[in-house]
Formats: sequence, C-alpha cells, structure tokens
Amino acid sequence: MPQVNGKLTRKLLGRYPTPSLADERVHVQEALAKMARGEIDDRPSSAMLGQVIAEWLKRDQARIQTLH
Repeated sequence: MPQVNGKLTRKLLGRYPTPSLADERVHVQEALAKMARGEIDDRPSSAMLGQVIAEWLKRDQARIQTLH
C-alpha cells in the first residue's frame, strides 16, 4: 500500500463495472504518481457530501412518514 506523508493510504478510484479496466489502469498510475509527490487529497468533495446528505434526508423522511 502506498504511503503519503508517512501514512499508509488507500484511494477508491471507482466501482466495478462502471469504469473500464483500461481507464482504471490509467487512473491508478496517475493516483500513484500523486501519492509519490504527497499530493493526494482523500477528503470528499463538498458536492459529494451534499449529495449524500440530501439522499439520506430523503430516505430518513420517507421512513418517518411511513411510521405514522
């Protein structure tokens, strides 16, 4: 496993089968190069976090409505 700033690091590149293996091989090389330079950023983007929160609220509110 690669290290960034002395810490073991994992990076999710995509979920199979959505990206092709050829595309993922290119992304892996790019990600490893960034990790070697210490440039990888594992924080989720705010847009992604906002989408997760919106989806959770939608599911949570649907569950609450069915309980009454």
